[in-house]
Amino acid sequence: MRILIYTNNKEQFVEQNQEQLDNLDELYGVKADLYSDIDEIEYCMSVRVYSLIFAEYNEDKVKNFYNIIAEAKRNNIEIFIFGDFSNSFHFNRLRIDYNPNVIEGVFDLTKEVKQRIKTSSNKYISCNIKDKKILVELNNVKTELEFEKTLDFFVMLYFIRNYDNIVCFNSLLSACCSEPEYVRNSSVDSSIASIRKMFQDCFNINPIVSLKKIGYKFSLEVAKWKNTFYSLHYH
Repeated sequence: MRILIYTNNKEQFVEQNQEQLDNLDELYGVKADLYSDIDEIEYCMSVRVYSLIFAEYNEDKVKNFYNIIAEAKRNNIEIFIFGDFSNSFHFNRLRIDYNPNVIEGVFDLTKEVKQRIKTSSNKYISCNIKDKKILVELNNVKTELEFEKTLDFFVMLYFIRNYDNIVCFNSLLSACCSEPEYVRNSSVDSSIASIRKMFQDCFNINPIVSLKKIGYKFSLEVAKWKNTFYSLHYH
C-alpha cells in the first residue's frame, strides 16, 4: 500500500509526525510520500500508484486542490482533505464540485491509515510485519516463513492484503518499493520466484498465478485445487 500526503509545510509536518511516519513503514508496511510542492506531487502521481491521498487544505492554494482532486478522481484514488476549514469561501465551492472526503478535527495519520489498510481475513495466513515473518498453516502443517530480502517480504504482504484478487504489476511495484520508477522489473520477478519456491518447498504448491498482460493472483485455495486435480488425473 502506498499513500500520498500533501501538506502546506513539509518540515513542520515531519517534525510533528515523525514517529507516525516511521511506524507506517516499519509496523504497517505502508509507503508514504510527503510533499508540499505541487509539481512533485503531479510527477509522483504520473509514475506511482497510490491507494490513498491525504491533503492539507490551504485557502490560498485552492487551485492546487482542484488539480490534486481532479487527478485523484481520474485515477479512482480515494482522497481525504484535512486542516482548518473555518471561514473558508473557496472550500465550499470545492466541496460542491468534487465532494471529497473531509477529516474534521485533529488529523491523526496513523489512525486514518490503519482504518483503511486492506487486511486479509483468510484462515491460512497471519503476518508479523515488525519482524518480517509470515505464518502459514496449510494441510495441517504450520510453517513460519522468514525473508532474507525486504522486498520479498513486502511483495508477499501485498499479495496477502489483496488475497484472491488480481494484482497489476505497477500497483505491486509502487506498494513494495521506495522509488518504484527506478526499480528493475526483474527485482520483483525475482521476489515472486522466491515466494513460489518457499511454498513449493514447504507445501508443494504454487499460490501465485500469472495472468498474461494483466498481473497476478495469490490464492492458496486455487493452488490446493490445482494440486488435487493434478494428483487425481496424472498419477
